[in-house]
Amino acid sequence: NEIKGNHPIYACFGNHDYKAFRDDKEGLIQYTKEIEQSGIQLLHNKTICMEKGSKKYSITGIADMKYGDWNIEEALATRCKDADTILAFTHNPDAVLSMPPKSVEYLFTGHFHGGQVWLPFNLEFLTLRKEKLCRMGIRRNLHKVNDINIYINRGLGNVCLPIRFLSRPEITVFLI
Repeated sequence: NEIKGNHPIYACFGNHDYKAFRDDKEGLIQYTKEIEQSGIQLLHNKTICMEKGSKKYSITGIADMKYGDWNIEEALATRCKDADTILAFTHNPDAVLSMPPKSVEYLFTGHFHGGQVWLPFNLEFLTLRKEKLCRMGIRRNLHKVNDINIYINRGLGNVCLPIRFLSRPEITVFLI
């Protein structure tokens, strides 16, 4: 099925996309083709430059740092240097810790599921997660890390158990 509309859609894979095909390279290739045939452009360590009105935007997709072919230098090297706004997205928020300061203005991420199930004293982050940002108390919403504005989306789904508790699903819309 092809996605209809006049707005481009860009994506990059997260850890569960790669895990689902960990022993099936051909399956991952087919999955990628089907997504692209639907009208979604996958940005794995690459950038598109677009203009809207009198403004130029650089949008970089960075592959997942744990399971993808993550290459932060390659991804950032493709940025449009003359853009008015430089955006990037990747799945795991900890990627911001490996990025040069001010290398992008906005980084959009997910991965933490907003906690999925909020427990007292943030136990879900302290006991179930190993990532550095969530251990630093940076788990959802907008923050500034490494001189980069990073937005951590709560996402729509869940992992392990098909429940969410006190962590409403979220779709982020960033209008330019």
